[in-house]
Amino acid sequence: MAWSAGKMKQIPWSSLSARSCRNRRKGCNFAWEQRKLGDVCEPITDSIDTQKYPNEVFAEYSMPAFDASMKPDIVLGSSMNSVRKIITRPCLLVNKLNVRKKRIWYVKKPNKNAVCSAEFIPLYSDTVDLTFLNQVAKSETFTRYLENHSSGSSNSQKRITPRSLMLSKLHIPTIEEQKLIGKIFESLDHTITLHEEKKRQLERLKSALLKKMFADKSGYPVVRFKEFCDEWQGTKLMLISQDFTTQCLKSLLLRPFSKFKIIFFEL
Repeated sequence: MAWSAGKMKQIPWSSLSARSCRNRRKGCNFAWEQRKLGDVCEPITDSIDTQKYPNEVFAEYSMPAFDASMKPDIVLGSSMNSVRKIITRPCLLVNKLNVRKKRIWYVKKPNKNAVCSAEFIPLYSDTVDLTFLNQVAKSETFTRYLENHSSGSSNSQKRITPRSLMLSKLHIPTIEEQKLIGKIFESLDHTITLHEEKKRQLERLKSALLKKMFADKSGYPVVRFKEFCDEWQGTKLMLISQDFTTQCLKSLLLRPFSKFKIIFFEL
């Protein structure tokens, strides 16, 4: 029996093995192999003290940059007060702090002089497709592992260590199937991003119209329809409420009694 959309959402990556090949693309019939993350990825360890290059321009991949726009901040070396990891190749940045927020950043093409803050663990791989790994790292199964192996004085300060991260287990298909899966989710993410940007544009438009389509102290709105040019009438909200109540009661009393009920509220 084919899986429904609701059931598919509950399937962890680890269950997508040979037994579920009916739901996979034609030709993808190999079992998924369980591996430790450290067997297929390596952390980037090269670092730089940017304070030694105060006038050099860097592209900094940081938590604030991720939260703001998922684009690196262009900053001077003097603005960064601690050592940064050097990013020279495609990699996956996994956040150490508060892993439930899933700040997983796939850096497909690093900027010139790219660096990342110490709050990320940068991973690279020559054997796993990073587009695929990006989606695995965002899965609930992987997130639960990170949560269970994070440590700290409080929930908001818990961090995952590089060692615990590299010991995590995941199921991996062939590189061909990895690329197919990664491509599907990358396309979905791109579509979601476009819709989110459209939503932000509409919200900005609405905010602007709320300010300009209602009359100010002059009695006239800034933006109006062509056929309307009269001054808006000023009145008290209490008078509008009384008039509205009167009109509603008149409307009700004109109807047959069998078609409505009047509910009285104590004031």
